[in-house]
Amino acid sequence: MLLLGGTAAAGVTTLSAKRSGPEACAPQLARAHRQIAVGFRLVRISARRGRCPNSIAVIGGTAGDVWGFDWEGGLWESRDDLRTWRLAWRGPKDTYVERAVRTRSGHVLIEVGYSGNKTGPHRIMRSTDRSARRFTTTLTLPLGSILHFASSWGQFSAVGGRPNSIYVGEYGDHPNPVHLWVSTNDGRSFKTVFSLPGENTGSPDRVRHFHGVFLDPFTRRLWVAIGDTTPEPRIGYSKDGGKTFTWITKGVYPQSRAVGLMFAKDAVYWGTDVPELPGGLYRWSRTTGAITKVLSTVREPYFDARQSRGWYAQFSEISTKQNDGYIGDEHVHVLVGNSAGWRRVTTPWTRTNKLGKIAPAGATSPNAAGCFWMSLPGQPGSDGFTNLKLCLGPTGRT
Repeated sequence: MLLLGGTAAAGVTTLSAKRSGPEACAPQLARAHRQIAVGFRLVRISARRGRCPNSIAVIGGTAGDVWGFDWEGGLWESRDDLRTWRLAWRGPKDTYVERAVRTRSGHVLIEVGYSGNKTGPHRIMRSTDRSARRFTTTLTLPLGSILHFASSWGQFSAVGGRPNSIYVGEYGDHPNPVHLWVSTNDGRSFKTVFSLPGENTGSPDRVRHFHGVFLDPFTRRLWVAIGDTTPEPRIGYSKDGGKTFTWITKGVYPQSRAVGLMFAKDAVYWGTDVPELPGGLYRWSRTTGAITKVLSTVREPYFDARQSRGWYAQFSEISTKQNDGYIGDEHVHVLVGNSAGWRRVTTPWTRTNKLGKIAPAGATSPNAAGCFWMSLPGQPGSDGFTNLKLCLGPTGRT
């Protein structure tokens, strides 16, 4: 019997690959040549499961090493641009793999949670080898805490930190304290590098949770985005590997509330994560430290962002009025820009259920051609998840 137990110590619980059904399958995949905006285009789409037993959603990875999950606990890998999926591992009943990333050593980290009516703490698990067929628990998150998006963790050689450290930001309803964890041994174990008081403490320095952890490619500083409402939200950077932070904006709503950050040579950009009132696209100048609004009357919350070859894109959620006071429409939007300017663009992607939120479930890192895979749930005509291959920059090789 397989048990999903363990603590922060490595090796407490080892789970072997458990398979049922085919170990490899071919989803329905089609070419798509559609320019969503100048510098941003759709080139592939996979909306039907084809010969796969379940709908598989992209949850992370890189070009040639794309990771996906299904609601039956399966961890899938594609090394041929989603022409086929290979089943690497299947977790115990009522679990699912929400995030996956391959480390510098070639091992794979996954976040495992519970589905259906079963509850329990999420785990970060590390594969025992590069095949990702056996895993050990290396961090048990506090009950109720999870990772938010693919940008909730990353392996960085940040200024003031150990090379190739893995950072994990805690997301959840009411964690206390709110942790930024770090691993300096390739994910074998984790420790707290930074924390803040939780939302329910009443502290003037309280926060709700981490939205994202990032590496600035120009300065090598570690950046974080934290939510949610005043006085909680803030954006800032660390020059000592995450031990302390300088906040460029703090407690200014909606300016300080962001999920994704985009880094240019002269500035840092972000779209606000605000559903209930107009937000904006903001720019922080590296030279002056001034924050200016680039786009106004943005009417939806913006989450994951990607950048490549001098182009930037950040994607919105379709939220719900009953839960979030959402004032946006029925389409995913994208903020697209480069040094010449920015646009808010309406995409063709909508939702089948107006009572359900729709946001990118996962995205890979862009390849050398500026292309990446992204998944969206609940799209009309899909079997559950739609995987989209998108490209930033001029038309060319994909």
